[in-house]
Amino acid sequence: MPLLTLLALAFLAGAAMASRGVPPAHIALPAAVLAGVRLAATRSRRQAGAAEIIALAVLVGLGGWLYAGGHARLAPLDLAPHAGRLVSLEGVIVGDPVRAGAGQVVVLRVRYIGQGQDRTPARGLVQCRLGPKVRLEVGDRVLVRGHLRRPRRAGNPGEFDARMYLAARGVHWSMDLLPGSPVEVTAGSTGLLRRLARVRASVRHGLDQVFTPPAAQFYRRVTVGDRTQDPEGTRAFREAGVGHLLSISGLHVGFVVAGVAAMAHRLPISALAADVLVSAMTVSYVALAGGEAPAVRAGLMTLAARWSVPLGRRHEASAAIGLAALVLVLVAPANLHDVGFQLSFAATTGLTLLAGPIRRRLPAFPGRRLVATCVAAQLSILPITLRHGHDLVLPALVANLVLIPLAGVVIPLGLVLGAVAGLIPGLPAAGPQLARLLSAPAELLLAGAGWFARIPLGAIHIPALPLSLVFALYLALLSLTGRVRPTLPLAAAVLLVCHAGVTAPAGRLEVTFLEVGRGDATLIRCPSGTAVLLAGGGMAGDRPAGERVVAMLRRTGVRRLDYLILTTLSTEGAGGCMAGLAGFPVGVVLEGQRPGLATAASGDELGRTSGSHAPRRQFGAGDRLLLGRGRAGKVGLTVLSPGPGGNAGPGGPFHGVLRLTYGQTAFLFAGDGGTYEKRRLMASDSDLRSDLLKVGHDGMSSSSLTELLVAVRPSHTVVVGRRSRRSEASAREALARLAGAGSRVWEIDRSGAIRADSDGRRVTVRPLRGNGGEGR
Repeated sequence: MPLLTLLALAFLAGAAMASRGVPPAHIALPAAVLAGVRLAATRSRRQAGAAEIIALAVLVGLGGWLYAGGHARLAPLDLAPHAGRLVSLEGVIVGDPVRAGAGQVVVLRVRYIGQGQDRTPARGLVQCRLGPKVRLEVGDRVLVRGHLRRPRRAGNPGEFDARMYLAARGVHWSMDLLPGSPVEVTAGSTGLLRRLARVRASVRHGLDQVFTPPAAQFYRRVTVGDRTQDPEGTRAFREAGVGHLLSISGLHVGFVVAGVAAMAHRLPISALAADVLVSAMTVSYVALAGGEAPAVRAGLMTLAARWSVPLGRRHEASAAIGLAALVLVLVAPANLHDVGFQLSFAATTGLTLLAGPIRRRLPAFPGRRLVATCVAAQLSILPITLRHGHDLVLPALVANLVLIPLAGVVIPLGLVLGAVAGLIPGLPAAGPQLARLLSAPAELLLAGAGWFARIPLGAIHIPALPLSLVFALYLALLSLTGRVRPTLPLAAAVLLVCHAGVTAPAGRLEVTFLEVGRGDATLIRCPSGTAVLLAGGGMAGDRPAGERVVAMLRRTGVRRLDYLILTTLSTEGAGGCMAGLAGFPVGVVLEGQRPGLATAASGDELGRTSGSHAPRRQFGAGDRLLLGRGRAGKVGLTVLSPGPGGNAGPGGPFHGVLRLTYGQTAFLFAGDGGTYEKRRLMASDSDLRSDLLKVGHDGMSSSSLTELLVAVRPSHTVVVGRRSRRSEASAREALARLAGAGSRVWEIDRSGAIRADSDGRRVTVRPLRGNGGEGR
């Protein structure tokens, strides 16, 4: 294994530790693992000495230090004091406007903050959402007014993280314009970015002239990085396991470089001139594609490969991969968390290390090289795919074998014809017959992706793999290369055994509070395997909360809910929950004793749940469910409220209050009930003492919260729902009361999903998000 590759691994390991909040001093474990891999990958132990191991340890610490400082360095502090405020920003558009819903999104390089004589210089990249009627171009100077904020983190593990996605592109702030606020646009000077944007626009126009609309839309995506794509087409490629064909990556750069290199070798020019030509075309294509991370990575690797021999260096593909990874993480540390970045480098490394050994193990037949390449790529990305909770797509290997060779013809064809039609003025548009003829290869590719996506049982939902299993799988894959000692597969087996021992059932109760926007959802998993969802419903943006819940259930391996308990029966609550859960297997649906309300709110959605086979029952105060048993005793769920007439007075909303017990521990789910409900609850003879209290932002009335805290005396308080601007002052007062009572407070909308574990004696709480917020 080349030393540069190993040093890159050490640096990235340190950066990964820093991103998880591990103290920089804790560098012994990853350094020891990397040193072990180094020893296993060398033919002679004399090649690895103490100095090299010390260098690995230093690089791990350096990676962590630079990563921790990188976020502070790259997230401009000039804008930090204005976060959450209504401000005016003046800056220059640095990226092509992207259509998003009914509007458009642009990236603004800020120059000034404020207006008139009050404006002050500032710097930073801000993503702004503007209306559709504003005509914008790269390089235009824009003055906008709105609320400045940090992009939202992923609320639950495995969800799309907008903050990390934008940070990997250098964008650390976002702004939603103040309704009715005008946008002042001034045409900017013609610089390099503006010229590149106009070239991309010309190529897009040329593609529209040459191809039919479906083919042109595909070509715009794979040649100039146009992210405006038909959702159905994107879904088909993803479900077929060939979604990488839609993202400009090493595959696309490889097609372009191979074509240019073949042409350069046929020209009467020297080898040095051919290298210059290939390098220039590589840089031009990466710039034309918008500079996405996979394309930049492939471009850096191509340049390293082309110039290693002329510069007198022996080319090592793994060393080029390590160099590209170092450069991208140094420029934007958030790249480390980007799933596309991880998959891109995993696939490239797998092709470098595994394709040759797999090809040698296959019998001789036409296409053996292609089969080995596809198998190596699929194996190398599989652990990361499963780590992030993505589905295992069964037809992916066959789909890649069929569609990648076709893409090798389709993509260069689109790039050449689009460039010719767009960059040469005066060319007439292709007629309908010619357009259909030229579009045939692309439409065949689209039809193939759709056919593979429709294969029954094509995807299998697998729970997200823990990090230890991911390491074990990669160690096992390394053993296929033939470059390592036999001790490496043994190390993988030891990791698997250790993981099995750590994750063996230990009689623990898991309670997970999910982040679902304006509603709330709590997943209870008993030691016996029983799964219960307490659903308060609501909407997460424009999506039903149930959709996010189902994604989390599948990621954690829950294939069936034994009980679905509707704790809020309102049109928004139950309807928002059930609209997303329709079709997910459910044993029993429990709803409160409010005749007619549940049916009016969610009858249609309840009817579609579990194919109309989920029985519905009502619950009321005093009802108790036995959910199972564990080492510490029974797991029971008791209904404390409502009584037969509801719990919020005549015509008031319904809020279920439940208490979960296991051994000596208890959880009280109070929800959004108001003062009337809380006082009625405390006036009853119910045992309210609990280790953890769940309340909603809308139910944190200061007048009743103090009395509830005295009765419950929780060690932890989880606050669900979203804090609104109108209730900001009352929310701060309520949180201060909670902290003053000695309860550690966790706000779901600030820290993301929270998990509480109980062994029957003690409750421990932790955020599930990698960089999740801490309790107060």
